[in-house]
Amino acid sequence: MGGIQNMSYGIELLNKSGGIIIDSSDNLAAFYINSGIISPTTAPVAVPSGRFVLAAPPVSFTGNDGLVTKKSTSTSSWASTKKLYFETQGSPPSSGNVQIRYLSIEPTVDNINPAGSGYGIEVYNSDGPGNGNVIFSSQTNLGIGIIAMGTFGDTNHFGNGYFDVDIPSEVSSNNVFVLVSNTLSAGPNYNITPFGNVMFHYEYVYNFSNSNDRFVRIYSYHVFVGGIPPVPSMQPVLRNDPTRIWAVFNIQGVI
Repeated sequence: MGGIQNMSYGIELLNKSGGIIIDSSDNLAAFYINSGIISPTTAPVAVPSGRFVLAAPPVSFTGNDGLVTKKSTSTSSWASTKKLYFETQGSPPSSGNVQIRYLSIEPTVDNINPAGSGYGIEVYNSDGPGNGNVIFSSQTNLGIGIIAMGTFGDTNHFGNGYFDVDIPSEVSSNNVFVLVSNTLSAGPNYNITPFGNVMFHYEYVYNFSNSNDRFVRIYSYHVFVGGIPPVPSMQPVLRNDPTRIWAVFNIQGVI
């Protein structure tokens, strides 16, 4: 079982393996929901401001091809505006598919003030109770858990350009969000290399068609394109990009 120890630093919360979950001697942050839309919109969504942007398919999605990513509004420029997309079977949202849900989250430290009541439990950093000193709160709108995370194209991807994250049975399908801040599905980007054009894919695909076997597939690859109009090659090439972090979250209190 987990344990709570009261010592000079205030509070330390351990998991069942003895690892530290919360230590008030450190200024480590949980996260809170800053803003977002949890009802599907009717058009591609401009990327909201915020340090970390999360997204998910519509409520009760049960397909096996729910793609979530950011897309460039131009096929020929990296500098074009990028918007959040949800797609199924290769059809863009503008074709009539329902739209993406999204949230902006921020670190709790320096942003959350003590609630005073109605929260269940609050933990402060070593500065004690005070505005901006909350490092954890059990308020429902602060219920953010990480199921898995890594970098796009890390060792889990080698050989096939994707990696599957299984969703625990106790996690509601509607609460599974992914980090889209570092995603991109764009191209072909003309003249990006002297050898041809390239389409890049940093994206997630939800496979929730089987309630007993749910997973999110993290893609990280590129394909070369050629011809007029450009046609992708048949062989995707793995992209190992340690600067782009993927993450799958369990977001509570938003549905």
